[in-house]
Amino acid sequence: MRYFIEPAAQPLTWLLGIDETPRTLPFSPENADTGLVVAQLISGKILAEVLPTEEHVKVACGGGVPLGRLYFHVPKTQLYAVCSDLTPESFGGNV
Repeated sequence: MRYFIEPAAQPLTWLLGIDETPRTLPFSPENADTGLVVAQLISGKILAEVLPTEEHVKVACGGGVPLGRLYFHVPKTQLYAVCSDLTPESFGGNV
């Protein structure tokens, strides 16, 4: 599921928290409270998907990092949904 999210921390601080090696996708299956967050900046907002399992990560990433996306591994409690009803029409077909 995709969400518009705002981090609990300041957005710039959150964005700068990207892993040093973004092609290494971290995953902690033993901790249900964390997940990989796939994010894109759209119109100044962050569009993100929380990927809860390693299989979801493989499907979403296709073995690599899609161009223009940022990856974060953060506690889900640091994020809250701003809007979860996204449709392509919401952004002129760009989502």
